Amino acid sequence: MNEQLSGCRVKGGIIRAHLDCARETLGEEGVAKVIGQLSAAAAQEVRAALSSTWVSFQTLMVLDRAIVAAAGPRASMRDLGRFSAKQNLSTTYRAFQRAGIHDFFRRSASLHDQFQDFGREEYVQAGEQAGRIIHHEYRCFSADYCESARGYYEVVMEMHGGKQVSATHPQCVARGARECVFELRW
Repeated sequence: MNEQLSGCRVKGGIIRAHLDCARETLGEEGVAKVIGQLSAAAAQEVRAALSSTWVSFQTLMVLDRAIVAAAGPRASMRDLGRFSAKQNLSTTYRAFQRAGIHDFFRRSASLHDQFQDFGREEYVQAGEQAGRIIHHEYRCFSADYCESARGYYEVVMEMHGGKQVSATHPQCVARGARECVFELRW
């Protein structure tokens, strides 16, 4: 696996949601221990993160890995993405919900740069109950981030009425592909 973590940013809402997931799994003491394991700079960035502020991609990945390590079998990268979708789409970003899954993913792709400052996202409808998300030109990437994205996409489909959802990731920049591709079915 290959990854590039530095030089990119994501919105703090992702950090806030992942911390809330950790709180549910580890409690306040567990979250404090996780943050205590981070470098001083990363810990400060995590503590200061608001939904609207920018946080380094590297800090997000270090935090996520610390949460998953502390939680053991009780949490995974995919769980963090799932929790983030449930929390953010039912609170801060509920206005982004749409009547249908295709509409949501089209809108989400057009708003991509509001949530991260690297790459671009394309959504392609691949059937009545299928679609493809393509991450182009990602200068920062990690297989762990992609696994979190899979969980996020699964919950988005469920929240928009999808049944028997599936989000596979046949192409990944971290595995040498030119772009990340997520195949979605519901």
